[in-house]
Amino acid sequence: MTEADELLRRQLGACAAIYHDDPRLKYPMKYHLILEFGLICTPAVYPSTWAAGRPGMCYANAATLAKRRDLTYVEGFALLASGMPIDHAWCGDFSPRVCQSNGSVSLSALSQIRW
Repeated sequence: MTEADELLRRQLGACAAIYHDDPRLKYPMKYHLILEFGLICTPAVYPSTWAAGRPGMCYANAATLAKRRDLTYVEGFALLASGMPIDHAWCGDFSPRVCQSNGSVSLSALSQIRW
């Protein structure tokens, strides 16, 4: 596990610690679910021959890319270069490298659940 992978896990753990409002729920927030079942993946270089998606539209971009390129649509968390985890969507082939749905986003690590 890389330093970025560890940082992402720590950041998600800190977010999860904030949300424990309902003791009836095993996974009160997606942070908890991803910490238990998530996979850490390595962001791949976005192919220069593919059209980039629109910035700020990762969910729509990833859905479109998955359909066009026969990839798997994935949601999870991405670690920005600043160390901040963000909700994000992308495409993957689980090799464990994954493709971004927009080549302009610089990420250090990704955590996801494969359904």
